[in-house]
Amino acid sequence: MELSKIYYSPRGYWKGLTAVKKLASAAKVPEDVAKDWLKKQAIWQIYLLAPRRIPRPKFDVGTPNEVHQADLLFLPHDLIGRKTYKYAKDWLKKQAIWQIYLLAPRRIPRPKFDVGTPNEVHQADLLFLPHDLIGRKTYKYALILVDVASRYKEAEPLASKEATEVAAALARIYRRGPLRWPKLLQVDPGREEGVSKTLLGCPRPPCWPSGAEASFGGWRPLSVPARRVRRRPAPGD
Repeated sequence: MELSKIYYSPRGYWKGLTAVKKLASAAKVPEDVAKDWLKKQAIWQIYLLAPRRIPRPKFDVGTPNEVHQADLLFLPHDLIGRKTYKYAKDWLKKQAIWQIYLLAPRRIPRPKFDVGTPNEVHQADLLFLPHDLIGRKTYKYALILVDVASRYKEAEPLASKEATEVAAALARIYRRGPLRWPKLLQVDPGREEGVSKTLLGCPRPPCWPSGAEASFGGWRPLSVPARRVRRRPAPGD
């Protein structure tokens, strides 16, 4: 369980043979234990180089029907009896090896929002950055803010997901404009939920301007379309 938490954390997902030493050092376990665990992880296996030589068994048997060999192979989930096609497809959707070879879907269902007034409803989310080093500070995340009516987007880099830092980044976005404090700010049920308490409890300068309390509508769990910022630019971008 400890190895899984470290490897599948934002700082993990190491590739190649160097992952053995990094995982062993982070988890404080022998390299043999880390390597045996990594061999069972599909995400690590797919990035390994193809071996130059694969040792194969040799059999010195020259008489037919003297030695037979048997094994079990996997079938492509043939429908026999109660095992339906839907059952097999639902199981495959959870397998990482199957997902990475899927074609891009032609149509992706997306939520619709009937909001026509700018700065009435904003949606926010956190995205991962490739650990950009600027000066002595490493930025690992980005706070994305989207105006639902106009699809206008703003972003602010973050070094951590702490509520105080996210709240300060949100205040900087609203201070520089053109976005203004909305009537309703929506986020998904993640670490960002703690930011609402920080915003409500922090002092006015520099957190928000006068009158922001009346225009701040609250936070509600939502599947935020702000995750699509990198794939769908706003009109006129």
